[in-house]
Amino acid sequence: MSPSHRRRLLLAALAVGSPAAAVVPASTGAAATTTSCASRVAAAAKRTDAGGTFNRVARSSSVQVFAPKGAGFGAYHYACWARTGALHRFARNSTGTASTDVLTVSIVVRGDALAYRTASRGDRSRDRFVVRDGRTGKVLRDTGEVTTSEKGGPRSDQLVLLPGAVIAWSAAGSGVHVTDADGDHVLAPAADGRATKLSTTTRTVSWTSGGERHHAPLP
Repeated sequence: MSPSHRRRLLLAALAVGSPAAAVVPASTGAAATTTSCASRVAAAAKRTDAGGTFNRVARSSSVQVFAPKGAGFGAYHYACWARTGALHRFARNSTGTASTDVLTVSIVVRGDALAYRTASRGDRSRDRFVVRDGRTGKVLRDTGEVTTSEKGGPRSDQLVLLPGAVIAWSAAGSGVHVTDADGDHVLAPAADGRATKLSTTTRTVSWTSGGERHHAPLP
């Protein structure tokens, strides 16, 4: 075989194996990812939640969270990992037939994490604050049940999600707290009055109680 013939065969083989011949998926982009998450939630809800309507209630660049429209009795909530459209469901609402119903409210997202509060309404007055990994659904933080002073589902409770799955929260009758990897830290006891306008910086937690603004360093 002549050198020129071998060269032609080699070039032909390289052309067949060239990356340029591979099929490259089209870029999804932010809008396409949003549509993908919404359509995936609708399909999942059709299978598990009788096709109820879901609204996107919180988002970051990584995670989108969808909640059932209206009371959503018996329905799950969904988190969508925006980069892939992968879903996981969490926090199923109670069915609405018990003396005490538990609903998921106050959903917030920061980075790769999401946090929410489950609130009871009816004969029992208790809350629960939970942080999950937005991609896997793994629970990163859980306060357990918190007894509150308001029946029917507390309206004044607040929740702020900080980096590192740390949460600052307040509950009627329970004061102001920060929950982190070391446990629960009480910044203001319930006796100090109802806390409102909860906010944080990188170093402090602030709230209003008794008509005054209060500040405390993060633990």
